[in-house]
Amino acid sequence: MKALKVFLTIMLGIAMFILIGTFGVLTASRILLSGDNIGNIAKDIVKESGKLNFGDFIDSKEEITTEELTEAISEMEEYIDVDDLYDEFGNFTSQVLRYAAGASDEIETKDLKKAIKKFAKKYEEKTGEEINLDNIDEELDNAVKEIKKDMKQMDPDSKQALEILGVSYNNKIYYGVLIGILVCGALIVLINQSLVPLCIVTLVISILGLLANGAIALLTKLIPIDGDLISKVILSNVTGVFAKLVLIFIVIIVLSIVGIVVGKKIKKPEVITT
Repeated sequence: MKALKVFLTIMLGIAMFILIGTFGVLTASRILLSGDNIGNIAKDIVKESGKLNFGDFIDSKEEITTEELTEAISEMEEYIDVDDLYDEFGNFTSQVLRYAAGASDEIETKDLKKAIKKFAKKYEEKTGEEINLDNIDEELDNAVKEIKKDMKQMDPDSKQALEILGVSYNNKIYYGVLIGILVCGALIVLINQSLVPLCIVTLVISILGLLANGAIALLTKLIPIDGDLISKVILSNVTGVFAKLVLIFIVIIVLSIVGIVVGKKIKKPEVITT
């Protein structure tokens, strides 16, 4: 019976390791493709280069020069929070990526429309100048139609790559994997009638996860960039994400060790016989 428990615990531990690894990759992808993260990438590119090349994000050669950008930002800072602009840029870009990856049937512009009207209102309050936004909704809707049209004409290789990324956006897969992890953990506890085996399994998995994510974070720093700014910023961003995962695994390792020590100190109640 004991051998069977050990065998089942090992099998569930292997399944848990695979599921946690999958969950980690999906989580990292979600973080990297989130609106906040894309906005931060755009902000870092502008900070380092002094210009924003739209070709880095969409199929365009339009570029704002250092002088124009500096002047525009200094003017905007008097009326609005520039960080909000980057946030909205990131959120909208993330919406476009979701659509291109097949994870969404629509490119949502409701928040963007609200943000533009909020910026315009602040500008009007500060300057007293009136901005005509009667056609802004229609113009944004037309822009989205053009983006959708471009997405349909995307080359097959790019479309396939985006569809693979789209797996990270699939909530059924994401939360299904999470539920699978919890089920494996619950079964290990039920089979052994103790939390200690689960803590041992999580300790082993966390050590392996720490080593794997640490190796990935290190490799991203060793990849040659050859002066490509956007690749440099994105790789730096990727390094940061996997470094955070390393810290999470360190916390889990500490908690697992504490769980093992405490669990072994707890004695089963003695059965009093008369």
